This record gives sequence, structure tokens and C-alpha cells, in this order.
Amino acid sequence: MQGEPSLEKQNSELKEDLARALAEQSNIRKRLEKRSEEVTQFALRRMASSILEIVDNFELACKAAKENPSISEGLNMIQIQILEILKNHKIQQIQTSSGDVFDAEKHEISEEKESNDVESGKVIEVLKNGYQMDGKTLRFARVIVSKKENQ
Repeated sequence: MQGEPSLEKQNSELKEDLARALAEQSNIRKRLEKRSEEVTQFALRRMASSILEIVDNFELACKAAKENPSISEGLNMIQIQILEILKNHKIQQIQTSSGDVFDAEKHEISEEKESNDVESGKVIEVLKNGYQMDGKTLRFARVIVSKKENQ
């Protein structure tokens, strides 16, 4: 029977086809897992951005409540819980304080104030804290930065 492939050759070809199909299936599964993780992260970032506005308002309430120690203590406890929830979702506050050098990777200038007392390009005040998730900025810290007075 000439022209017919041998059973061994057919068997070998079928094994190669099976190996390719299994490899393709594995690749598809990996792509789907990666895509699923990306969608989850995107949804979490959107949720986090919404919550950060609430966190901002809450921080303002904590500052205003300093006059009443019992209210202030309660609000501080809630704030700690909120920040812990964010931390559990890998959302961290970008550490920024007065005197830091302005960093475009972390800060957004809300205002520049002239000053001879503070070195130009330094943060004078943090208006809103910045946050990042997995090393990626969700929101830049909004800051007031110093600049030299015009003479």
C-alpha cells in the first residue's frame, strides 16, 4: 500500500497535533487569567478613585472635630479602619509633607506661593493626599509649592 502513511507516522502526527492543541489551550487559559486580573484591577482602581473623595471629606471632618475630643477620637478610629481597608486592597497613601521637594511623579501643583522663607520648588502645604495602587498612581497629591518672590 504505497502512498498511505504508516500507522507510526500517523500516530506521530496526531501526537504533535495534540501537543500543539494542549499548548494553545494553556496559552488561552493564561491570557484569560491575565485579562481577568486586568479587569479586576481596573474595577478596583475606579472604586478606589470614588472612595478617595469620601476619604478627603472625612479628613476634613476629622480636622474640624478637633474641638470635641470624643467626636475626634471616633472619627480617627473610623479613618484608621478606612485606610486599613484601602491598604488591604494594596492602595497606599503617597507620603507627602511640607518641606518635600516637588516631584511630578507624585504631586500636582494646585498653587504656587511666593516666599523667601522656603526654598523654591518645595511643598508648602498638602491640600489632598495622593494614593497609589501596586506602585501606580491613582491620584497625585495636590500641593501648594513655593517659588521665589519677584524682586
